[in-house]
Order: sequence, then C-alpha cells, then structure tokens
Amino acid sequence: MEEVARLWASSTSVSPINQSFVRTLLLTGQRRETVAQMRRLPIENGGWNIPREAMKGGRRHSLPLPRIVLDMIDETPATGKGDLVFLDWRLHDLRRTADTHIARFGDPRIVV
Repeated sequence: MEEVARLWASSTSVSPINQSFVRTLLLTGQRRETVAQMRRLPIENGGWNIPREAMKGGRRHSLPLPRIVLDMIDETPATGKGDLVFLDWRLHDLRRTADTHIARFGDPRIVV
C-alpha cells in the first residue's frame, strides 16, 4: 500500500489529465489500454459500461465507478478527440526501463 500512496501523492507533479489517468488506473484496477479508451458516453448512473471491443476477454463489462473517479472525469477537459476522456495514451514500457537500470547494477540476466 505504501507504493500506491507514494504514486498517488507523486501524481500531483504531472498535468491534471495525467494525474486523473493514473488515479483512475489505481481506483478502477482496469488495464491501461482499457482506461485509455474510456469514453464519456458509456458512463451513466455512476457506472462505466465498457464495450466488449475494449476488453481483453472480448465481453462487455459494467463497472461501478467511485464518486472520486466520476468527479475526475467531469473535471477532465474534452481532448478534442470525440468523447474520449483521456488522450490517446502511449506510455513507455516501464519494465524495459527497469530492466536497463537493474542491469547497470551488474545483476545476472536471469535476475533481471
């Protein structure tokens, strides 16, 4: 839980839309790509109706959203790309970054 608290606190150092994106990931537990494809229109009655095309398992999913997520969505300005809540996200593969830095410490490749 400590790392979640640190990530939550450090998200204040990025732009508001990035902050909302990271916090929505934390609060919903959904995959990065699913949240990146979040649209405003399937959000109704406090829930997010995720279309099957956006789900890895290919099944429609209905997810109740906490009030804090609903508030963040309301406060997130339109991106100009239809009804997308967030920008078209392409985050760097952090695992590869970690791999690079761990290798610098001289750890065997199998550990990395």
